[in-house]
Amino acid sequence: MKQCARSAGAVLLALAVVAVGACSSNTTAPGTTTTTTGTSTATTTNTYTGTITTNGEAIFTFSISSAGNVKATLNSLSGSTTIGFLLGGYNSTSGTCTAAVANSAAVQGAILSGSPSAPVTGCVSVYDPTGGLTDPVDFTVTVIHP
Repeated sequence: MKQCARSAGAVLLALAVVAVGACSSNTTAPGTTTTTTGTSTATTTNTYTGTITTNGEAIFTFSISSAGNVKATLNSLSGSTTIGFLLGGYNSTSGTCTAAVANSAAVQGAILSGSPSAPVTGCVSVYDPTGGLTDPVDFTVTVIHP
């Protein structure tokens, strides 16, 4: 099982960013970004797309501007496979995404959420949890955050 910065004990998204381990990954620039404002706290929606292969991982980062709820949704997933899906804090020194919440058997429609207590660089990771992917897997993820 791939062990690239996936600590299961973290409860909050705003966790101390500690390098748990290193692995090869592709950190990809943000996709589509939409900001919504109103009488409540402004939120930003980021949409990311990508493809992972055997033992692959795609990490996407975003800036969380204040305390509040963060929700990541695995909107689309090609094939009838399960993948790893992680929401956490980003360590720019090691290039890893340290888990606040994770699902190592995520399917299309999976939702991860957390509540950081302060501004932080958040991240979402889509990965092959077992090295068992036989075909490339395309995905789309949406993250809504303060």
